[in-house]
Amino acid sequence: MKIHFKGIYKGKSEQLDYLDKYCETEHKPGAIKLPKQKKFYYLKVHLFYTLIFVLFSFILCLRYHLVTNSSDRLFFVLILGFFTILHTLLLPIHEILHTVFNKKDSFIYIYPKGLCMFVMNIEEKSKAIKILEFLFPSIILGLLPFVIGLIFPQFKFLGIFAIPGIATGAGDYMNIFRFLRYIPNGAKIYTHIDDGEFWYIPEESELN
Repeated sequence: MKIHFKGIYKGKSEQLDYLDKYCETEHKPGAIKLPKQKKFYYLKVHLFYTLIFVLFSFILCLRYHLVTNSSDRLFFVLILGFFTILHTLLLPIHEILHTVFNKKDSFIYIYPKGLCMFVMNIEEKSKAIKILEFLFPSIILGLLPFVIGLIFPQFKFLGIFAIPGIATGAGDYMNIFRFLRYIPNGAKIYTHIDDGEFWYIPEESELN
C-alpha cells in the first residue's frame, strides 16, 4: 500500500483513474445504498468540533482547578491555542493514521471548501474495521494523551495537546454515527463506481 498526496480536491472527475481501478462495477447481492451526509454537513462538522473542543477543555479545567485561577487559566488558553495550530499542521499525520488498515493505495486530498483534508480509499471493508479506521487517529492523537494528562499531573501538557486532537475527529464521529444508524453488524461496505457507498451482508461462504 502506498500513500499519495494529491493536493487540492477538484471534484470526482479528477479521481476517475482511481475509481476505475478500485471501485466495484457490479453490485453485491442484496446491497443497500448508504445515505449520503445531509445538507450543511461541513457546517455541522465545525459546530461539532467546537462543542467537543469546549467540552474537553472544561473537563481539563475542572481537573486542574483552572476555572478559579486566572493566571493559570490564561496560560492554559495560550498553550491550547498553540496546540490547536500544531494540530492543524499535523492534519496530514491524522489522515495517514486513517490508512493503517488499508491494503490498497490511499490518496490524501486538501478540501478548501470544507476547510479540511480527507483520505480516499474505497476498498471493501467490514463495518467494524471502517469504524476503527475512523477512530484510530483520534485515539492516537487525542484520547490516549488526554487520559494520561487527566490522570497524571506531571503530564498535564499531554492533556492540553490532546484537546484539539480529539476535536479534529468531529467529521469521523459523524460518519461513525451514520454507520451505526444505517448499517447492521456483520455488514461489509464497498463503493460502486457510479452510485456511491453500499453495504451488504456477506454469505457464509464469503466469511470462510
